[in-house]
Amino acid sequence: TTSPVYANVEETELQFSITLAVPGYEKSEIEIVLDHNKLTVKGKKQTNDDVKYSAKEFDFSSFERTFYIPEDVQTEKIEALSDNGILTILIPKAEVKPVINITVK
Repeated sequence: TTSPVYANVEETELQFSITLAVPGYEKSEIEIVLDHNKLTVKGKKQTNDDVKYSAKEFDFSSFERTFYIPEDVQTEKIEALSDNGILTILIPKAEVKPVINITVK
């Protein structure tokens, strides 16, 4: 089963920031893939199928979230940081080129 993972997406003048709550996941258990403008974040934990629960209200075995990002970003500068169950993905926007008037000669 796939667990819900909550996310916040923020946009500033310089970047997009995606913050996900991923409690219990180690960095090595998280995979982030950018395919064109589709950013997919997956988490997979080893589970112990021998455990018998009287009640089970949450499951941290796996998750997957997909985000669509604009094409005008600096893909080579995307960073992912993990701290205390919070995963932050920083996606810098492409540099804005100034408007230049070109004189015809």
